[in-house]
Amino acid sequence: MSASVGSDIYVVPSDGSASPDQITTYVGADLESDWSPDGTRIAFISGRDPTGLLSGYGLFVMDPDGSNVVKLINDSCIAFPDWSPDGNKIAYQASCAGGAHEIIVVDADGSNRTNLTNHPDEDYVPAWSPDGTRIAFQRYSDGSGDVWAMNADGTNQVRLTNSGDSGSPTWSPGR
Repeated sequence: MSASVGSDIYVVPSDGSASPDQITTYVGADLESDWSPDGTRIAFISGRDPTGLLSGYGLFVMDPDGSNVVKLINDSCIAFPDWSPDGNKIAYQASCAGGAHEIIVVDADGSNRTNLTNHPDEDYVPAWSPDGTRIAFQRYSDGSGDVWAMNADGTNQVRLTNSGDSGSPTWSPGR
């Protein structure tokens, strides 16, 4: 095991029956990991290229053992990847032209980048619905955040909360 500074990604059995396996050893930050629905890939955010060199933050995918690292998206302001239930797309938040945080979707190979929200307010933390037809997210404006949802293509954006302090949405199974 090499010494590292920052964050690494570990895998541990859900029942806690074994010690965590460290699957990344980058000296910077590897963080915000999300398993593909079939368990064959992990999406994550990192500041390295596949050879481990610093090259700016981006969206990466890798095998569950940390091998076969592929950089899908190069973006210095990117966070919170979330696989679609069918494993064909990944939603994430990114800072787009003009500086606003937006919800972006790409195909699982990094192609077909689509800005879904394109809104002057700040949009964060996308979460796919279990059936893959909707995406919930936090919209932050005027000092407060609320949960919104939209169709998977970005249409029909609807506010779900109006408390001013809601965020980090997630869906219950089957809804």
